[in-house]
Amino acid sequence: MSGDSPALKVGDKITLIDKPNGTITPPTNMSNNISALQGISNSYEFSLAAVKDDGTISEDGTDVKKIVATSVEKKANDNQKAILEGGISSAIIVSRANDTLESSIKDMSSALNTTGVNETSIGSIGASSTRSNTGSHVDIRSISLLTGVSKKANDSFMYSAFFEAGSGNYNSYNSFVSGNVKGSGDSSYFGFGVFSKFDMASNYYFENSFRVGQVKSDFKSDDFGNGNISSSFESKRAYFGTHIGLGKIFDIDDISNLDIYTKVFYTRVNSKDITMSTNDRYKFDAINSVSTKLGFLYNYKLKENLSLYTGAGIQREFKGEAKGRNISYNYDIDSPSIKGNTGSIEAGIKLKPINDNDKLTLDIGVMGLVGKNEGVSGRLGVEWRL
Repeated sequence: MSGDSPALKVGDKITLIDKPNGTITPPTNMSNNISALQGISNSYEFSLAAVKDDGTISEDGTDVKKIVATSVEKKANDNQKAILEGGISSAIIVSRANDTLESSIKDMSSALNTTGVNETSIGSIGASSTRSNTGSHVDIRSISLLTGVSKKANDSFMYSAFFEAGSGNYNSYNSFVSGNVKGSGDSSYFGFGVFSKFDMASNYYFENSFRVGQVKSDFKSDDFGNGNISSSFESKRAYFGTHIGLGKIFDIDDISNLDIYTKVFYTRVNSKDITMSTNDRYKFDAINSVSTKLGFLYNYKLKENLSLYTGAGIQREFKGEAKGRNISYNYDIDSPSIKGNTGSIEAGIKLKPINDNDKLTLDIGVMGLVGKNEGVSGRLGVEWRL
């Protein structure tokens, strides 16, 4: 049955075979119930009956004119939660771009404060392979890019405009009483933003950012209906994000310091109505991510043009739920969530210009994640003095 056909009630009958002229030899297993899905939305159990011309049931299998299925049970298909994993993958890949943004702000600040220039271009590319535990889990492999131009307005204030983009693919896994549902798809995004940093007295600093763009995702699974029904969708959704951060740098000696910070991130992926390939219609609610991060970064100058850094942090996601509603049949479906704690540890090396004629700075880093999100990411940051 199509996902946009009228819903059946318990007791509704469907004529499977009708032979006005002549009779039907019914199957021998007429006492068995059969199951059927309406698109991927509703699951039905039907009893079968061999019916005579006068509408009565043939007990001995003779004079049969019709085979009729009667609905004896109706329930929402719990497998539907799997499609929301495709929606939450959009929020995950957009939120993951915060890591690239954080590193870019750090690079911008370092370039403008240590080289004596007032303008610099920045670029950062990162790759990650992570698992997000959503009640089930989603495995995402992605690449992110950020590039922009930064300017120092005065000794304490700097700002930047940037372009960001990224793409990735994912696999989702859900386990239900009726069986396992594996899904897969691609996600990509692009957007624009601004960020700034204000250095205050006593080595305190304040930073913030705002970004807006579009994220595209698709989803497909062949595992609906005990593995014999395939369904898919594509969607485009607007997103925006912002963050604020406050930190303090403690100078340990002439060649090392400790940066302790706290940050708050907000990311929103807007709502979207989608239609599955099986004609089921859904409303994906907006996904709001609110998270805080507390961490530190230790910096050590090994040589005049070579620095090492290492750090750790703990991030708490307070929301991050992908709610949805079946609007074909007007009911809510179970939702995955990325709410929880994630710990991170990072390390990297920074190569700075040796003299005034050198304009290129490289920042190579790696980060590991554990907890609600787990996995590893790598990053290459590039600064070019203008």
